[in-house]
Amino acid sequence: MTMKSLGKGRLGMAALIAIAVFLLLLATASDIGLTWDEPAYIAAAELYTDWYGKVFAQPTEAFDEKVVTSHWKANKEHPPLDKIWSGMVWTVARNFTDDLTAHRMGNMLLVAALAALLYLLVSDAYGQVAGFVAIAALLTMPRFFFHSRLSALDVPAAVSVFIVTFVFWKTKDKSHWGWDLLLGLVWGLALATKINAVFVPVTLGIWWLIFRRRARLIVRMIVMGVAGFLVFVLSWPWLYVKPVKHFIDYILFVTTKHWPIGQYYLGQFFMPPPWHFGFVMIWAVLPLSLTILYFVGIFRAGTGKHDSGLGWLLFLSALTPILAISTGKSMVYDNERLMMASFPFLAGLAGSGFGWIVSGLEKLSTRWGKPGVFPIGLAILAALAFVPQLVTMGRLYPHYLSYYGEGVGGLAGATHLGLETTYWCETALLQTSE
Repeated sequence: MTMKSLGKGRLGMAALIAIAVFLLLLATASDIGLTWDEPAYIAAAELYTDWYGKVFAQPTEAFDEKVVTSHWKANKEHPPLDKIWSGMVWTVARNFTDDLTAHRMGNMLLVAALAALLYLLVSDAYGQVAGFVAIAALLTMPRFFFHSRLSALDVPAAVSVFIVTFVFWKTKDKSHWGWDLLLGLVWGLALATKINAVFVPVTLGIWWLIFRRRARLIVRMIVMGVAGFLVFVLSWPWLYVKPVKHFIDYILFVTTKHWPIGQYYLGQFFMPPPWHFGFVMIWAVLPLSLTILYFVGIFRAGTGKHDSGLGWLLFLSALTPILAISTGKSMVYDNERLMMASFPFLAGLAGSGFGWIVSGLEKLSTRWGKPGVFPIGLAILAALAFVPQLVTMGRLYPHYLSYYGEGVGGLAGATHLGLETTYWCETALLQTSE
């Protein structure tokens, strides 16, 4: 079999994965009622879509300041790209499904694309088994699976960050200036999705310092920064009106002027929580088996020689959102939501770790001259990795925001530790309304 046919085979498998993931999300989306943030994003998506309709029908009127303001003031706290995308998908999907599912469908398509890209990235470096396990790991992270079916920004932000990292990795050895512009385009689109993407150059810069100190690559990242900022500005018609004021207002909102959202953590209310909050919550909300596997993947990264540093790129990309929360400078703390960008990279590390264990098992079965040991061992490993959380997910379905991993004793253990916040949130809302 030629390399060309192998490449086509992987692309075909990635496409099948994307279709399967989308169908899974679509089949289960209607089991989730309307969530807290969705109405704001849904209203904005419809207004933004309506504005683009005016651009094609009445372009002169569409760019009038009053018209721009009336359409783009909605949810101006966040960049528009995912709401534009969701609105476009909604205009088509509402013809054959209910309105809420139609609004969620755009994000489900993004998660399907994420699954395909994650498979390609991991399988190319670590093998088919690792690629499949990475997808399974992502979809059996109950909280990620829950958020992946919502009309909200947390998972799209995670998808956009992963896409930038994927493009960086796949083009790092290519010298044509067109790849510089492509990286700038995807980073700009990520910035236009949510502010989380601002940390991506930091992650890439640290990786560059460790593994690839070449001038050409740093030039690429500089071009990425300039081109990305331009794409970000052009994507947001709200900035066309009073651009300096609106841009400053946005920067202030995401830094110092955001309304404070505190955190119930370890039995107390914090604003901000301690530095270890992000690390503890990642431990608490992920299945213990996947936590073990991603630690194995981190250990496998080693010096980075066997995979050209991909394991380290996955690790740094997973670590950055957690460290950003740990600074204590944010005005917003909402459990795992703001660390959602870590999850696909942790899934990739889990796939790498699983693949490494399986590779060792295969070598042992060959050395012992007992080939039958390998499939039995593989089945046992897969069961240990996924059965515990699948059982719990079946029991909790569809209330996956109540999921806590075995590392904290599940939901009962999380309640005992003061991590479960459902009662507090309802009480706080009642007190606020009074």
